[in-house]
Amino acid sequence: MLAAFNDMIYGEMPTTSFHDEEAPVSTQDRDFEGDHGGLNWCYWLWSMAALLALSAWRYALWFAGHMADGGVTAGGWAGDSWLALVGVTFVLTSKFVISSEYILFYWGTAIAYGLRSVGHLLEGCSSTSMNGAYYVVMTFAFGGNAIRAGWGYAMPKSPAATAQRIFTMYAYATLCIFTLRNLKLLLVDGMSKEHLAASDAGNVYEAMEILMGIVEASASLVWYGVTRHEQQGRQLRLIAAATNAAAWTVVKLMPLTLTGGAKITMVEHHFSRHCQYVVIWIMFTLTIKGYVDAISQTARLSSTSSADLRHGRGLLGHISPMGYAASNHRAFASK
Repeated sequence: MLAAFNDMIYGEMPTTSFHDEEAPVSTQDRDFEGDHGGLNWCYWLWSMAALLALSAWRYALWFAGHMADGGVTAGGWAGDSWLALVGVTFVLTSKFVISSEYILFYWGTAIAYGLRSVGHLLEGCSSTSMNGAYYVVMTFAFGGNAIRAGWGYAMPKSPAATAQRIFTMYAYATLCIFTLRNLKLLLVDGMSKEHLAASDAGNVYEAMEILMGIVEASASLVWYGVTRHEQQGRQLRLIAAATNAAAWTVVKLMPLTLTGGAKITMVEHHFSRHCQYVVIWIMFTLTIKGYVDAISQTARLSSTSSADLRHGRGLLGHISPMGYAASNHRAFASK
C-alpha cells in the first residue's frame, strides 16, 4: 500500500492547476444557455414533449387502421414485468455498485410496474374477490408512481418542489378513498364489475388514474424547471423531462379521444414503457457523470499536492482534510 501511495504521489499526474475549477464554456453551451433564459425553457420543453406525443398519436392512428379487428392485445403484463425488473436492477446497482440520488425513482418504477403487471393478470378475472384484488393491486401500483413523482427526482428544496409533493400526496390520497368506495360496491353491495365500470364511481376512479398520470408528467416538468440553471446535464434533463411528459400524456389522454378500444391501448402502453427506459438510462448517465467529475476533482487535488510533497510541505500544508472533503462534496452535489 505504501508503494501504491508513493506511485500516486510521485507518479505522472495531470498538471492542471487546483484553482482551474471550471472548464471554458463552448460556444454551443453559451447558445444553449442563452436560448434557455427567462421562459424560453418552457417553450423548448413543451415543444419536445408535444412532438413526441404527436408522433405516438399519429402512429396509433395508423396502427389502428392497419390492424384487423380482434388483434392481439395481450402481453401488457410482460412489458410491465420487464420494466419492473429493470427498476430492480438499477436499485441493486445503486446499492452495491454506484450510489445514485435517483434510487427512489428506481424503487417507484419497480413497485409501479411490478404491481401493474399483476393487475393486468387480475383484470380479466370474473370472480368478485379477484375484481376487488385488482383495485387493491392497481392502487398500490399507483403508490409507486407517487414515489417517483414526489421524491424520485431528488429535486432541491424549492417552493415548486414542495408544491409538487403536496399535489402528489393529495392526488394519491384521493385515489385511495375512491378505491375504498369501489371495494364497498363490489364486496358489500354486490355490484358486478361491468356495472361498476359504467357507474359514476367507476368513472371517477378512471379520472383519478388520469390525474395520477398528470402528477407524473408535472413532476418531470418541475424537475427540469428547478434544475434548469445547473449547467451540467441540462440537455439530458430536458430530454428526460420531455420524454416522461409525452409518455404520460399519450397513455392517459389518448384513449379519451380515440375509438377502437383495446386496439389502441396496446400502442400507447408500449410507447409509455419505452419512454421509461429512456428516462431511467438518462438518470443513470447523470449519476455516472457526477462520479466522473468528482474523480477528476480528486485527481486535480492530488496533482497539486504532489508538488507540495516534493518541497516538503505535505498535503495538510495545502488544504485541510475538512476543506478537501467539502470541496469534493460541493463538486459532486453541484452536478
